Amino acid sequence: MKANVVHMDLNPCGGAEQVAIATIQALVEMDIDVELTTARIPDISRLKKAFGSERIDAFYHRIRRLNLFHRLPVESKDRDAADDEVVTINTHGDMLPYYLSTFSSSNAITYCHYPLVTEFSRVHDLAYLQYLRDLGLIKMDGARAGSNNDMRSRTQNSVSRLWQELEESYLAMLKHSTIVTNSTFSRDAILKVLSRAPYGNNNIAATRSMADPIVIPPPVNVEEFRRAALYSRERDNFIVVISRFNPSKKLENAIALAHVLKKLKIGKKMIIVGGLMPEDRNYHDHILRMIKSCDLSDYIALEVNATSDILKSIMRKAKVYFHPMPGEPFGISIAEAMSAGLIPIVPDIGGHTDFVPEKYRFSSLEDAAMKISSALNASQEEREKVSDIVSPFSFDRYIESIQGIIGAILSKEQVRHKTDLDAYQKARQDFHGTAAA
Repeated sequence: MKANVVHMDLNPCGGAEQVAIATIQALVEMDIDVELTTARIPDISRLKKAFGSERIDAFYHRIRRLNLFHRLPVESKDRDAADDEVVTINTHGDMLPYYLSTFSSSNAITYCHYPLVTEFSRVHDLAYLQYLRDLGLIKMDGARAGSNNDMRSRTQNSVSRLWQELEESYLAMLKHSTIVTNSTFSRDAILKVLSRAPYGNNNIAATRSMADPIVIPPPVNVEEFRRAALYSRERDNFIVVISRFNPSKKLENAIALAHVLKKLKIGKKMIIVGGLMPEDRNYHDHILRMIKSCDLSDYIALEVNATSDILKSIMRKAKVYFHPMPGEPFGISIAEAMSAGLIPIVPDIGGHTDFVPEKYRFSSLEDAAMKISSALNASQEEREKVSDIVSPFSFDRYIESIQGIIGAILSKEQVRHKTDLDAYQKARQDFHGTAAA
């Protein structure tokens, strides 16, 4: 038996990459031969800096083969496409439309964080096409890198045809694989996309998967962060934001909130911790300009490409975690912060509503400021209860759950439709019960 794990790019070192790493670890523990297919050669030093040398060393040398994408969509004539002994696991199923005509729910697994490709296609998001082009996954003849004007100069028919191909491949991938996702929020979005999908004569988009998406929360280093920061005595009135420097993460909301907090004299400092890829340097510079223009240089500090040790040190000093992005499909950084004892202040829409108590969700930046003011005074007992809520989000629990699905597929058993949410829902209910008492 062997497995092909496909992922667009491991180097951003975000939540999707954490899922990919844990999935490979799960396969290695099952003594399954693993191939990795990606658009870029993994930067091992970067991965070790983000996730720790021990975790990367534990699996990377066990990967039997590294394949590089040449283009998308992928055709069924690719090597091993019809091999019954191969299971394909797409751990980047939010953005990567990887489809072979031989796929079915019995030989393909898609971890879909959120059905983004259909959203990109609906609005013809040029940044997504540019991203695929920069990775070498599509060709945009005559378009220079970084020039949206050149992309717009392409004939409308050509661009529309490209969007159609991408969306058809994406929908076919979802319909012909066992879908795993991270939250009930994402599950509902996937089901909505599938229910609206057109049914064509070519059968590419004509078959629903056998079961609804299975909810398995992503792996989080909860125990590591609990040990590092939960019982810290170094806490000060700091607010921390953990996010990649990328336009999709809406860091502008953090800057706007900091402006409100400083004006109301709430908190001493906001620290934004995030990974930065070379292609996002312009966005990082944009955030710096915003900080300067809003006179927040004495209130906001940026920590770029922080090591795990630096992140833990910041969490030991902070009291509150702020999440700037509405509609986050899950939010691994939210769970990490909660495990470290930080009080989460998050938008009232997104997958994190599965586990973040309602009292910590905000509807506006002014509402967030008031909730942060209260959270800065939270007791140690409250911090421990918040940490307990996310204790089920461990690497071990994710590995056990994904191994169950992989094992069922390899043994040709029917994958049970289940939702792996019971443990943290009970923890959240326990939190509400204690708070009410």
